[in-house]
Amino acid sequence: MSRRTTSSFICAAAVAGVLGPGSGAAAEEGFDAALRALLLQSMDQHIGLTFHLHGEEIGGAVVRLIGDDAVEIRNQSYGHIVIRLEKVDAVAAN
Repeated sequence: MSRRTTSSFICAAAVAGVLGPGSGAAAEEGFDAALRALLLQSMDQHIGLTFHLHGEEIGGAVVRLIGDDAVEIRNQSYGHIVIRLEKVDAVAAN
């Protein structure tokens, strides 16, 4: 599996809750770890991510992490987009 495919699979698995042993807290920790890994990969390799927020999709590349609770991204339409990580339902990487 390529690095991108692996990252996408990890994120999808975290969203489905299969990384944790079944408890809600463990699944949430798995999601947070997978999310952070994708954010760091996007920031380091300048790859785009799609953030799913309450039924909406926002695409962009990570510019910087703002503490542990927010991320700044940019895309072709906007130079600065700040997203609260607690509002993110899922993240997809191509």
